[in-house]
Amino acid sequence: MAQQQVAQTMTRILISILICVCGGTVVFGEDAKLYLYLRDGSSVVFRTDRPGFDWVEFDADNNRPAGKITWADVKELNLTDSKIEEQVKIIEDLLQQLNHSSYSKREQAEVALSNPELTASHQSLLRQFLNSQTGSEAKYRVARILEEIDEGPSEFGRRFDELIMKDGSRRIGNAVGFSIPGTAFDQPFQINRKNTQLVSIQEYPIADEKPVSIQTNTFNVINEKFYNPTNSTTVSFEFDRNGNSTIINQDVNDLFLHKGLILRTEMPGNVMLIKYQFKYCPIESGKRCVCPYDERMDKRLHGSTLLSFCPPDQPGVVAGVHRVGLFLERVDHSRDVVVEAYNVHGQMVGMVEATDQICIFAGFVSNDLITQVRITENDELSELERKIDRTYALDCVTFSKPIVIAEATRLSSGHQPHVAKINLPDGQSQLVDQNKFTSAGVQFTNRISKEATNKTWDQIRSASFPNLLSNKISTNRSLNL
Repeated sequence: MAQQQVAQTMTRILISILICVCGGTVVFGEDAKLYLYLRDGSSVVFRTDRPGFDWVEFDADNNRPAGKITWADVKELNLTDSKIEEQVKIIEDLLQQLNHSSYSKREQAEVALSNPELTASHQSLLRQFLNSQTGSEAKYRVARILEEIDEGPSEFGRRFDELIMKDGSRRIGNAVGFSIPGTAFDQPFQINRKNTQLVSIQEYPIADEKPVSIQTNTFNVINEKFYNPTNSTTVSFEFDRNGNSTIINQDVNDLFLHKGLILRTEMPGNVMLIKYQFKYCPIESGKRCVCPYDERMDKRLHGSTLLSFCPPDQPGVVAGVHRVGLFLERVDHSRDVVVEAYNVHGQMVGMVEATDQICIFAGFVSNDLITQVRITENDELSELERKIDRTYALDCVTFSKPIVIAEATRLSSGHQPHVAKINLPDGQSQLVDQNKFTSAGVQFTNRISKEATNKTWDQIRSASFPNLLSNKISTNRSLNL
């Protein structure tokens, strides 16, 4: 054992000499030191003995063969959460189906390929196929698809990985099967596409922490993208899963699970179906809608309503959507009701305030999955002298396909668990869901090591945490130290 340790030491000395001789070029002969920005908002130092990863590069015309990228040449690697390999395989299979002997099969393939959610970011594959066809029906179909696909950026965010090299060049492609073992906080940890958003070789800018890229657009006015039947689910509350008319005054909390929609209220009670037609809605809304019902006060139309998402008929599985919109009516005064969107950590990613119009639209498009939408009275109006109108009903809820969020949990109340974020002086930070603030510091469970950790206030740069005085969802409060 002693001889083995001596041999390892000599190897490290030789590697250090080689690094000096090479003019300071970093050679990852030992563990690579990487800086990770995780998808949950944490940032950690990560060490691995893997010198690099596999990479397939994309450009406008073709896909280049896979090759190796070494960490020594990389400045940053931005990882999309899209399953690129699966998407490419689906598109390639559909393109081949365009030459199927069955007309209905060819029609089905064109309809699927016309969905911008699938193909907007993979147009190079369609162009390659187009160039390979000579005078065929398939060529005509692909040309028609390309004309219809919006050339602008997809509302679902970046679809390819991006490499920023140390020489300043940028590459777009796919970090194939990205998964690398290593350690963080001295504990075994696996980085992969699922948990990692960005890998950096440079140290954190401590004074100006790199933000997690959450981009959310909010809408007060109806937009055609929200009610597109080809890539949206719409719940109008008119019919149940069997196509029968819904029953007035019934509890609809779980009535639309087959659509992937869960409804809850924050007070004792339920979401109730009422007979009311949105007279000023710009789309067909039917003669039924829903509202919160407070059984304690026997009152309808006021209170907080929560909308959550799941795969169809799987209420125990947490899912999120990239796009969600709804209509509100019976709001008679300006700014009396707000619609808030939250991610899986209970962090607000967007808010729409009601206007003085009778019928209001509220919509969100976000690259961060929205797991919950909350409709509630505007707390900022408490000091106004005029009477506050807290009444509302909602209708025509529309959302994109729910995407499962692995390992996420949903509380029985319908809420998502709240989290605190601890920022350390060395640039590392963590989201923690079991924490206790004291006069001496903070106690929390390390999400990576699963061990209880204590930090005194002089060991913490800053912390943000939910409203600890309320069980309601709220925006995070910050504490800078």
